[in-house]
Amino acid sequence: MEIRERNPDVTPTQALLAGDAQFGISDTSLVLTRMRGEPVTVLAAIFQHSPLAIISLKKDGFIGPLDLKNKRVMYQRNIDGATLTAMFAEFAIKPEDIKHVPHTFKDDALLTGEVDAMSAYLSNQPFFYKQRNIDINIMSPASYGIDFYGDMLFVTEDYLKKNPETVEAFKRASLKGWDYALSNPEQVIDWIQKEYKSLKSREHLLFEAGVTRRMIQPDLIELGHVNINRFQKIAEVYQQLGMVPSETLLSGIYYREHLNTGPASEKWRVISLIIALTSALALALFWGINHRLKKLVSIRTQELEESKQALEKLSLTDALTGIGNRRHLDNFLALEISKAKRSDAPLSLIMFDVDFFKQINDKLGHSTGDSILRDLTQLIINKIKRADLLGRWGGEEFMLLCPDTDANGAEQLAEILRAAIENHDFGISKQVHCSFGVTALEDKEESPESLFARADQALYKAKECGRNRVIVYRKTVHREHQSLSHG
Repeated sequence: MEIRERNPDVTPTQALLAGDAQFGISDTSLVLTRMRGEPVTVLAAIFQHSPLAIISLKKDGFIGPLDLKNKRVMYQRNIDGATLTAMFAEFAIKPEDIKHVPHTFKDDALLTGEVDAMSAYLSNQPFFYKQRNIDINIMSPASYGIDFYGDMLFVTEDYLKKNPETVEAFKRASLKGWDYALSNPEQVIDWIQKEYKSLKSREHLLFEAGVTRRMIQPDLIELGHVNINRFQKIAEVYQQLGMVPSETLLSGIYYREHLNTGPASEKWRVISLIIALTSALALALFWGINHRLKKLVSIRTQELEESKQALEKLSLTDALTGIGNRRHLDNFLALEISKAKRSDAPLSLIMFDVDFFKQINDKLGHSTGDSILRDLTQLIINKIKRADLLGRWGGEEFMLLCPDTDANGAEQLAEILRAAIENHDFGISKQVHCSFGVTALEDKEESPESLFARADQALYKAKECGRNRVIVYRKTVHREHQSLSHG
């Protein structure tokens, strides 16, 4: 086997389609490529979240994508850039709105003044600036609801059909290698420095290993796991952004869709089914009453377990909206703070509630108020990423916990949600809007109580300043977003 280094001028997809390689690694641009008719198919999703982001110097004050209009941005247009393109489109930023600069892969491009912002891997370039004590701002697509897969192992459909055993073996070997690397980062770093003469320091490689683990999430998700429904949602994003015609269907993106489809395979499936049924019948006759008793015990045990799970879920779920209740939020908040401290990852908390909700209930009735809360809940769910947790704190007040999101990202998300609520038709004559309080985990000594207190204080400030706005609480700085209609 020969491992070839990536050529920046040629995408892995182009290399495989040209026959220059049999296997490749790429991001969710593979979904877009498949929808455009190219025969690529995914074997495994290694990174459950894309590490691709836009970085800029913090002193330049770029908080979100809208700040990049008319700025020089260095990224690989049409090469592994589907995630960034989707993020720009989410803010109605057209290609001509940004001064595109082809990527030179120089980590110091921000320092030399060549560009105002640049694409980067969270596992790589941020370390360059961290080592030099230079603060940067990170715009991660996941913070704006564009939560795509990252590195995925893929192959062409033709090679898969001609070499199914080789493909399966290569996939198994690749996942085995990843599992070993995640379990033994120190040993793998020793090997990289010895065998590949890496230019990165050991400290840099340890930083990369930590971020990579967060992107893969091996403790939560099976390594290489692929969710077909998630592919469909990614495809819908591309359709909504006009990157492919709306009638374009996604099929064949996962390699198992191309296996065991011939008539011979169908014949063996039927034979296998007959053998299995015959064996099961013989076993049932042999064991007789004993088997029936065991099955009855198993059913009763399962029913008890399901009842227990249902009661547990009920105790953690808000009956009106179907999302987590206060007890669930308390548990989740403590858990996420602990995880963020261990991995040195950002964590943000957003508190918000419906302005003048008592007036809505008094004038239109509680059933209307309940309907608004349910509609608002679904509206928010459609705007946040999968890792975020939305819960009802009580009454018309909600909490949104955002792992791997810093204060700037949470501020941008809160403003998106505020505008979406303000412009949504809830079916009543009165406009519905919300006030938001935002804060982020600031140090390793932080407690759930202090984090909540800051978010609650920011929410109170938003109410005090006139409602329908976003207030960010930091220890030294308060930032505010205000609706134009209330300027």
